Amino acid sequence: MSYSVLLQDQSPKGYRATLLAWPGVEVEAHTRKDALDQMRVAIAKLLADGEVVELEVSHDQPIIAAPYQETFGMFRDDPTFSDFLAEVESYRQRENDGAND
Repeated sequence: MSYSVLLQDQSPKGYRATLLAWPGVEVEAHTRKDALDQMRVAIAKLLADGEVVELEVSHDQPIIAAPYQETFGMFRDDPTFSDFLAEVESYRQRENDGAND
């Protein structure tokens, strides 16, 4: 099986290899070859200590309930809503400009 590894030249310290599938798996070595060899060992150890399983999640229901979901789109027919949004943006801009003074 092959894995995608990000290999970075960290001159003059050497190389850093990061396993993209699991960003927490990272090794550093003086040479490119050593970094890749250490990454092979790290992947083998990761798989020996655990297992990769497929997990199916139903998309029928949201994983996190959104109590405000019933209100989505309630202003879509309001002709003044775009004016309201423009005023909110203008207010935020004034507040941001005042904070930067």
